[in-house]
Amino acid sequence: MADLARQPKGKAIPLETVARRQRVKLKYLEQIFLKLRKANLVESKKGPKGGYFILRDPHIITLGDVIRAVGESTAPVLCANEKKDKYCGGLKPCPFQAHWRTLKKLIDTFFDTHTLSDVSGTKRRK
Repeated sequence: MADLARQPKGKAIPLETVARRQRVKLKYLEQIFLKLRKANLVESKKGPKGGYFILRDPHIITLGDVIRAVGESTAPVLCANEKKDKYCGGLKPCPFQAHWRTLKKLIDTFFDTHTLSDVSGTKRRK
């Protein structure tokens, strides 16, 4: 997404180009971009000058928007999302759970207050 944010507004970039520049396997990137498209963060354009482009200004797309769109969790451990962890010792009550939840809130706040523009170094689009 940061790679796309650096492009002029509406300019489509082939996913192969993004994969090469970011050193990511194309098949993996295709899966991610399907999710980003479903979340209305990117759109694709077909044809010789086709590819993907960002739908909104990078200043208003938060890193949290991107993380949620691709289905990733910001929880440092599973129990911070109310999920069981097979590696947890299972102490009842857990002396750490409240701290893990506090950390998750801090992580969420960080990602929700930083934008694609912050990480891509882009200026506000007109």
